[in-house]
Amino acid sequence: MFKLKEVFDRWVVAGTCGGANVGDAAPFLANIEKKIGELALGNSRATAVANALIGLTDDVDNLRSRAVQASDFGSPEDAVEEPPVLEGAVGLGDLERLLLNNPLAGPLFSKTGILGVYNLTLPTTPDSYSLAEPTGTHSPINYADPQGPMIKVTFNREAEDDAEEAVILLTYGAPELAALLPEMRTT
Repeated sequence: MFKLKEVFDRWVVAGTCGGANVGDAAPFLANIEKKIGELALGNSRATAVANALIGLTDDVDNLRSRAVQASDFGSPEDAVEEPPVLEGAVGLGDLERLLLNNPLAGPLFSKTGILGVYNLTLPTTPDSYSLAEPTGTHSPINYADPQGPMIKVTFNREAEDDAEEAVILLTYGAPELAALLPEMRTT
């Protein structure tokens, strides 16, 4: 009797331990999808399924016995292109300008003497992870009498990288930015 689990285990061993790489396996993987489609739409009798599995098993055996070739490693023409730099319409410089000039948030920032780095007294304590709910400042009173910690922040990635002490990049998704902004209410 033909057992599907044994065939599947054989495929897994061929794919993970048999020395085959994904490039070699691509026709085999496409053939699996084709066979499944044929069986699902047409003849799904036990003999047809067994014959399809036998054919696929032979493909696995051929794949496992194939020697590694130089072409398996690609060529210089196949070099990976650098991904594009993704920037939104509103950048960190815009965020810096907006927050420093905001009548509520602006007074919470003070200069540190390091270019692009500020001391920020948060109106509330930030959550320990990004995008926690509910998050943010609950009342405008928190801006006048901040209850959160004082931290060093920057809007410049290079300033964060070059800082000798802990400096937080104040950017979208950062818990510190969420603590600075008003709480979003969903009601």
